[in-house]
Amino acid sequence: MGRQALVDAAVAQLARLFGPEALTPQAVHLHDWADEAETATPADAQPASAHPTPMSTALPVPWRDRVHLAGSEFAPDFPGYLEGAVQAAEQAVYALQAQRRAHPWKR
Repeated sequence: MGRQALVDAAVAQLARLFGPEALTPQAVHLHDWADEAETATPADAQPASAHPTPMSTALPVPWRDRVHLAGSEFAPDFPGYLEGAVQAAEQAVYALQAQRRAHPWKR
């Protein structure tokens, strides 16, 4: 899909969600983060054949219990999907809450 087709599809979706006023935006800004050397590698340019396999959130000492990973790739279910990102975030929050309850003096 080309840039203009993507913009047109996005604007049409916004109109379905928010009404016909969304068909005439003041501006449209589209940025492909895969084009940025600081946020992507050449491997990111290859189309994915499947969603990623869930990654372990276990970290080595001293990072264990200090860093909680919450990206979509760390979701036990639905990695690579928004639902996976929500699940991973919830999992990280629950782990942090449990840690704070167990050790309230470590803040």
